Amino acid sequence: MRPADVQRLSVAECVDRYAEMVRAKTSTGALAPATAEVYARDVVTFAALAGAERVLDDLAGEDVDEVLLRFARKRD
Repeated sequence: MRPADVQRLSVAECVDRYAEMVRAKTSTGALAPATAEVYARDVVTFAALAGAERVLDDLAGEDVDEVLLRFARKRD
């Protein structure tokens, strides 16, 4: 049996899906609007630092570590 095709999503596509989930949780009251705003802002910043067009599965642990270090050094 052939394995299912794997979707190779870009970081930007994953951010969009995450933002949809955050909006849905906000609309149901599972997340406060201010919390949702912070989550969305942080994931957009991560995408910008990681490279929005990169394929998420191509990011190695070292890549994520580097992005998180750059994120921590960023001014608010």
